[in-house]
Amino acid sequence: MRHRTMDDALLQNLLSGLSLNGQVVSSPSTAASLHPDGGLSDAYSKSFHPRNGVSEYDRQKMVEAERNERIMARKQQLVELGQSRGIHYVTYGGEDHLHQIMDLITRDFSEPYSIYTYRYFIYQWPKLCHLALNADEKVVGAIVCKMENTKSPFGAGDPVRRGYIAMLAVDKSERRAKIGTALVVSAVESLMNYSCDEVVLETETTNQAALRLYENLGFARHKRLLKYYLNGVDAFRLKLWLRFPPSNREKSSLAPAQTGQATQAEEDSTATVQNS
Repeated sequence: MRHRTMDDALLQNLLSGLSLNGQVVSSPSTAASLHPDGGLSDAYSKSFHPRNGVSEYDRQKMVEAERNERIMARKQQLVELGQSRGIHYVTYGGEDHLHQIMDLITRDFSEPYSIYTYRYFIYQWPKLCHLALNADEKVVGAIVCKMENTKSPFGAGDPVRRGYIAMLAVDKSERRAKIGTALVVSAVESLMNYSCDEVVLETETTNQAALRLYENLGFARHKRLLKYYLNGVDAFRLKLWLRFPPSNREKSSLAPAQTGQATQAEEDSTATVQNS
């Protein structure tokens, strides 16, 4: 029996999505154990199984490449759906967009934000603010994100590069065009391009529509935050793992070289015995 490893969990988490039945998970491996399918797809098992002679480092890169292809394909489908409804997607373009974003999010969110909060996120990370515009160039959907480095949960080593989704809102009149999904996919693509290792966000435990949207894209319930919001409602911290942990990548990249050195040492030792 093959045991599920970190890359197994990442594949399930990033490529096929998770259905965790409301359970909170603390790591990719936990997410894998809760996945109803219980294992990997046949295509993945056959293509990337170590017995096929693929090194662990190459196997990780193949998983990440396949993830990228699926995200791009999904994005294209959503863009085409939006175009059929007069919706197109852009990144933040200036103060006019800022005020429209504020109006949209103020109508949709249970907690108010000051203009300084919007400027903190949007002015520092304008390329991580994606918008949906209708035929009249009105903002009907917005997602606001940022990036930061955090301490690695896997011990010493490079910090984890984390993407954070701070705000997501869609105009109620346009909610059948999958604008929310398209904006999240666009944000994830941007964060991948900036080499983020993971994406996190918080949402109310009672917001079933938001939970369904994120979990359908592979986010897992990582932690429950008690009375997180001013109205006393708990929050779920959701997490999407984008890449293998830096420590795993480093070990995998060193493995072939270390193996080669060991083999050369054995050959030198054998040659010495024969010559003696």
